[in-house]
Amino acid sequence: MNQASIKVGVITDQTGPLSFLGIANANIARLVINDINSKGGLLGRWVDLYLEDSATTDSVAQARATKLVQQDKVDVIFGGIYSSTRQAIKGPAVVQGKKLYIYPEQYEGQESDPLIFCTGPVPAQQVDPFIPWLMKETGAKRFYLPSADYIWPHVMNKRVREVVTAHGGEIVGEEYFPLDHADYGRTVDKIMTTGAEVVFNTIVPPGLMPFLEQLHQAGFKQRGGHLVCTYFEENLLGLGTTGVRPFAAFAVALGHASVHLNGGYTWNGDSVLAGNVATGQKADMPDQASWAAGIDFGVTKRLTLALDVVGTYIIDSPRLVSQTFTAANGQSFPQINFVTESYGIVNGAAGLKVNLFGRLLLDANVLFKLNDAGLRDKVTPLIGIEYAF
Repeated sequence: MNQASIKVGVITDQTGPLSFLGIANANIARLVINDINSKGGLLGRWVDLYLEDSATTDSVAQARATKLVQQDKVDVIFGGIYSSTRQAIKGPAVVQGKKLYIYPEQYEGQESDPLIFCTGPVPAQQVDPFIPWLMKETGAKRFYLPSADYIWPHVMNKRVREVVTAHGGEIVGEEYFPLDHADYGRTVDKIMTTGAEVVFNTIVPPGLMPFLEQLHQAGFKQRGGHLVCTYFEENLLGLGTTGVRPFAAFAVALGHASVHLNGGYTWNGDSVLAGNVATGQKADMPDQASWAAGIDFGVTKRLTLALDVVGTYIIDSPRLVSQTFTAANGQSFPQINFVTESYGIVNGAAGLKVNLFGRLLLDANVLFKLNDAGLRDKVTPLIGIEYAF
């Protein structure tokens, strides 16, 4: 391949509240581009990946887009999850940079530019067929709209209101919150007291999980309420599995020190995650063996130091590995492939426990990886409070 390479820029949230999605996006980008290159490239040209972390922050995404255009001089940009992130990328990528920009998420519509391709559905494609079906099947008429405060929920809710009222229903509440909002007590109270039958949710991470937890604790589903959403559901429903985990623990005191050892084994059942997500076919989830060994040392009556080694051995699990591909001309390139194999994850932990007063304890630990298996941070600080009743 003697022609210039095709430069592909990908901006995704590899850190911050959306990292559980962004890391997956980054891995898929690496996998796809490595696969393309292993098969000879695209139109006889090598594809170079320029991967940037937008950190779930729109200003960071804007800066990364500027770098990709001005410094890396990419040919095309993919990325963005929030619609506000798309708008942040649009300026430097499309308006100033005149680059092709592909946004692969559902969104609110209202985007029209010859250089922007939005591949996800718009509100009319989701709401228009769904809401009438839901009202007919459940008899529900009263809707509550808890929402994140940015452009997608505002436009989505406008369409929901139009369709609900056109079919004889009513919106009994509509609220907007910052993305990192966590206390939904008053909103959940309103949902319960207004007789809302359907919660049409457009709250997004990081505020999503606190809202779902508080709504569940209030008994909304138990009273027959319907929680609906147009995103992430296909990634969350039916993915769990049952498991059995027997374990054994041993500890012995030696003066001021205490040595402990424990181990366990988890037998897992079937899950879509181990089968075929597209067809819903389930397969057996990998079993896991786990162990931990460590020592606690009482320095004083109020201070204890701890050192532990913690391991998990995952059996016959699909995973991504780095490999080398050799082309027909003898040239070698790095690539990523899926393999099924067993592997062990080993971490170390060092910390202390301080009795501040009475029964109140302060825990501080640093978790650090001891091998390169598995996807995790090199160092993770942890701090917590304990109180014995």
